[in-house]
Amino acid sequence: MYDRISGYEHLRIRRKDDKPIDNYLVMQRIKNDLWGNDITAVQIYPAETDFVDGSNTYHLWTWENIEMVAPNLPDLYNYNN
Repeated sequence: MYDRISGYEHLRIRRKDDKPIDNYLVMQRIKNDLWGNDITAVQIYPAETDFVDGSNTYHLWTWENIEMVAPNLPDLYNYNN
């Protein structure tokens, strides 16, 4: 499911059989297929008070001019190791 809320784009993703998606590359491919390779998206893990059990439902968010400013992931982790 896709929706646009106050300038944010939101994808709600779940498998038809309700099993978990346990492969990062699957989520990356979904993001790329729907938003493009050059778009950055985030998955949010809410505070427990805001948590709703979505039965293996995943949420990706993006917005105009999204940037990974802090932390700069390449500076924190060497992806080549």
